[in-house]
Amino acid sequence: MVVMYGSTRNVAMLGVAMFFTGVAYNTAGFVVEPVVEAASHRLNIHPHAGYYSLSVVYAVFTLGNFIATPLVDILTPKWAMCLATSGYIAYCLSFLWLNTYLLYATSVFVGICASLLWIGQGSYIAQNSTEKNLDRNSAIVLVLTQLALIAGGTFLFSIFEFSVDTNKYSGSMVQIIFLSFAACCIVSTVITAVLPNVNVTVSDKSYFKLLGETTRLMFTADMMLLSVVFAFSGFEMAIWAVVFPTSVAFTKSLLVQSKSILALVSIATGVGQVGAALSFYFVGKKAQSIGRKMIVFFGAFVNSIAFILIWASLPSEASLRTTEASGPLIEPRIWISLIVGLMLGVADTVWCQQIVTIICEKFPLQATSAFAIFRFVQTALTSCVMYGSTVVSLSYQMAVGIVGCVAACVAFSIVERRTPESS
Repeated sequence: MVVMYGSTRNVAMLGVAMFFTGVAYNTAGFVVEPVVEAASHRLNIHPHAGYYSLSVVYAVFTLGNFIATPLVDILTPKWAMCLATSGYIAYCLSFLWLNTYLLYATSVFVGICASLLWIGQGSYIAQNSTEKNLDRNSAIVLVLTQLALIAGGTFLFSIFEFSVDTNKYSGSMVQIIFLSFAACCIVSTVITAVLPNVNVTVSDKSYFKLLGETTRLMFTADMMLLSVVFAFSGFEMAIWAVVFPTSVAFTKSLLVQSKSILALVSIATGVGQVGAALSFYFVGKKAQSIGRKMIVFFGAFVNSIAFILIWASLPSEASLRTTEASGPLIEPRIWISLIVGLMLGVADTVWCQQIVTIICEKFPLQATSAFAIFRFVQTALTSCVMYGSTVVSLSYQMAVGIVGCVAACVAFSIVERRTPESS
């Protein structure tokens, strides 16, 4: 049994490692499509290769989850995460020599590594947590991870605002940005390598037996209901991480108001994520008295308002190409985009924290398999949204988002009602 102090230390170290990975990859997601679109004018690369690249990442991530499940048990979460960070380093470095083949090859690699990283993270939290400190420990990791967007956004702001280069996505600017991201991933690798080992029973089950157990768990009633929640979280992640920032970057009237708007949106999203995560940390056990269902309803309400504001204030074609058009109801404004970023950050943290907690409560002995299913469903939807964003307009995506938000609320409420009080 891990003592309380050791548990907190282990989880905090994990959070710091995830912070550096997040500074690199999460912030990169904000600029990948704008960088590729800008490069397409001087290089032989498709203008939507950024979307396609991220779609490949999440598609491979989806398939890799079931392969990663037994590997995490065999390697242990610590070493699985340490190995996984190499993929993020390779992906960041690929932008120094941007071409179609290298971009897609490293996208496949980082997709495989992402499954190891995120399943390993969930398992490591579960190993270091009890029912009493589960909310607190998951919140610690969330706070540190979500600080990454604030740090990454601040970095982008300094680059965009104070650079003498008028082209934000010139070759030299891209090199500075992605070399910095690669350095962050290297720091994450070092921290992960020195994470304390946790004394837990190592599974002696075969690969196929573990895979079979994961498959059977996937088709239980609770897991099928939770899959609706997982699917919406994947949709929502694609919106805040790529689709919304890209739409902001492609709306020319916003760029006229501020050349650093993309960095400011990143900071706003990070502030929303951190603020929500800190709230969970300080509320702690009181979250149970508030009720998980009410917390999820709050997150869904915030999500829905954000989707409505995106639809009303940004041009429908903004997710597809640069445009000078206005929103259907409201002229694009920086302050509206910042509020939307803040709200998306809050909602994302609410969904993620509640998903992690309910998985650990309902499936404490099958945590690795449950997290694999979560990431499988989540990333499948994220991949579909990334790919669909090359042809589906922003307005239709927001309509789908509101319907999905309602469905996720209903599914979560049913599962939460079926969870024993003793949990």
